[in-house]
Amino acid sequence: MIVEFEEQVPDFVLPHSVLRKSEGRKKWFAFNRFETPVSDLIASVSARFPIADLTVEEQEIEQVIRSIYLDHAERMQEK
Repeated sequence: MIVEFEEQVPDFVLPHSVLRKSEGRKKWFAFNRFETPVSDLIASVSARFPIADLTVEEQEIEQVIRSIYLDHAERMQEK
């Protein structure tokens, strides 16, 4: 989820998500859409700060596959 605020805001914790990038008035949050409804995240953010624009993007399949393999590799190294 990419949020552009009406003014620059400090980095903050948004429950059930991870702040991936912060640049100027924009912040990029990653979340699991199967565990957390995007409407909950939007409500939480808009209750705290005025929003100028908001975009929700799906993760690319290549990134999903890469994450699966990296997670598997990390678990194998722990053994």
